[in-house]
Amino acid sequence: MLSHPSSDLEECIERCKRVHDQVGTKQIGREALVAALGYRSLSGASIAKISDLRKFGLITGSRDEIRVSDIFMKIRFPQPGEDVQSAKLQAATMPGLFADLHSKFPQFPISEANVSSYLARSGLDENRAQAVTRDYLKTMEYVNSGGSAHASAGASQSESQPEVRAAADSDDILSFTAKGVSVTVTEDADKNALMLAREVIEVALARPQHSIPQLTYETDDHSKHS
Repeated sequence: MLSHPSSDLEECIERCKRVHDQVGTKQIGREALVAALGYRSLSGASIAKISDLRKFGLITGSRDEIRVSDIFMKIRFPQPGEDVQSAKLQAATMPGLFADLHSKFPQFPISEANVSSYLARSGLDENRAQAVTRDYLKTMEYVNSGGSAHASAGASQSESQPEVRAAADSDDILSFTAKGVSVTVTEDADKNALMLAREVIEVALARPQHSIPQLTYETDDHSKHS
């Protein structure tokens, strides 16, 4: 029988996040890995958890040279242009049995009955077939739960580019607001007001300066543009 994990991918990603939060990307030994996973010592349970991380390719190296893998880093911290879904699918199909299931049932969603029946006919007992089916379906649901990092970044950029406007009140005060962040300056600040507003909005949107939309301020009798 092909290798398969005893957990789903999302659960293993969460475990690997705990490891990365504590030790980063440096190499560690098995004892340190066990501790990072929340166990006091090597045991059947902790070894099984480590084995699942290996089967999904989330950690690499052996004994005293274990570290989180490049696949894990792509999933957790995707760079612009990297496809998170592809990285998830790569991890999901690392276990031999999961790769076989993906080849047999390439479309999503998948019939639970068909997967369970296929596993049972492949030699797994009924209880184990049901457990593997559950973990595989949860894994594929996680894989298909989001698009690529590039697509997500594009959507965020589109949503975070509203026109930034400011209006002068009776006290000749300009208040600039965007994405829940505002800055207030006196109207006679003119360009300085716009420059300050731009700096605040850049921080709020976390975008480079050239991507910030044109800033506008309005008074009762006229409008000016930066």
